[in-house]
Amino acid sequence: MHSRHRYYNELKEFMALSKQRWRKLYPKFRSHGDGDKLAAYKLVEGIDDLLVPKLFKKLYSVWELTSDILRQIPTDSFVVKAIFGNQGRRVICLHRKRINNTYFYKDILRHHAYNMNVGQVLSYIIHMFKRDEEAKGSALIIEEFVGNPERGLPQDYKLYTINQKVKLISIFGRRGRDEYANSYDANWKPIPITNIYKHPEALDYIEEKTPLDGLPSDEIRFKLISIAEKLAKKHDALFCRYDFYCVNNEISFGEITPVCGDLNNYRVLEEFSKYLLSSANNLRNSPDNPDSQDSQNTEMSRCSTVQPGSRTNKGKEACNKTKVDGSKKNGDGSRKNGDCNKTTQSCGKSRKTSQKDEKHQKDESHKKDDYKKDDHKKDKSHKNKEKIEK
Repeated sequence: MHSRHRYYNELKEFMALSKQRWRKLYPKFRSHGDGDKLAAYKLVEGIDDLLVPKLFKKLYSVWELTSDILRQIPTDSFVVKAIFGNQGRRVICLHRKRINNTYFYKDILRHHAYNMNVGQVLSYIIHMFKRDEEAKGSALIIEEFVGNPERGLPQDYKLYTINQKVKLISIFGRRGRDEYANSYDANWKPIPITNIYKHPEALDYIEEKTPLDGLPSDEIRFKLISIAEKLAKKHDALFCRYDFYCVNNEISFGEITPVCGDLNNYRVLEEFSKYLLSSANNLRNSPDNPDSQDSQNTEMSRCSTVQPGSRTNKGKEACNKTKVDGSKKNGDGSRKNGDCNKTTQSCGKSRKTSQKDEKHQKDESHKKDDYKKDDHKKDKSHKNKEKIEK
């Protein structure tokens, strides 16, 4: 691994390991941007001070949606959201208003005027969903809109957890087609986006001195971090991002993102990669841990110690790495062999012993086969002799 990009490469490997782990723990919730939204809502149940949006309707296809269903939604503000799909064009926030005894709708994010009747808004939703129907299906849910529709979408608080601790907080605001972003550490100290990404201009975010709607109160800030870390602990997550909305001093759930596009698809600076990995600890090797050595005998050598953020080398490379890292220094700076050398030697002995056992078993089986063949030949020759005598 090139020393100049050591921590960045370790971060990429750590994220890949986290993805595999999430897939094993929660197979129903796909471990990428297309996670099942309904599965996510079940995963956040039982957390105090966290509200979950009310679900009005679930449809297995956008073609099941009708004008009558839209008319029967109990609130004037609601969200039509794909069950599978990342946040974007398949999330439509709608608000309706009665004008001359007729309801007209607007897309809160994309439109300024109430310019669609119920038939037109139905066609609009179908058009937005069918573009990705072949790849992702068109199943959808309709849920309540959190916030004030006249002010647009509420600020989105994204809390990045590594080993169940919040390491990064990003606050996103949207006004029309513009996206605003501010980033903070767990102490709410600002982190300029130029200190995170090598090419921040690729993200096309507008960074102001403060978020569009300001920062929440100290109490809400504390609750946001507490809820994110409780969820990460509940999910036993190596990495996970939790998104929330804060409206009227209440925290509402947004979504779970176990695989984060901005950390995977955009180049993170070396120093920031090191900061993110600073809380990474050894993986627990308990039998219940799907990433433990017992459940991954075919993938990892028993000699290797798997660390989040470190390479999971196999076989001899892993043993050699453990041998070097586990050795201790004498007072004169020289190294003396420690327990890791003993472990390495025992691993080598166990391999040799197992190889000898296998060879011995094969030899024994071959001997038995030879004995059977000899007996068969003797028996056959004896029968031939009897025939000749007769």
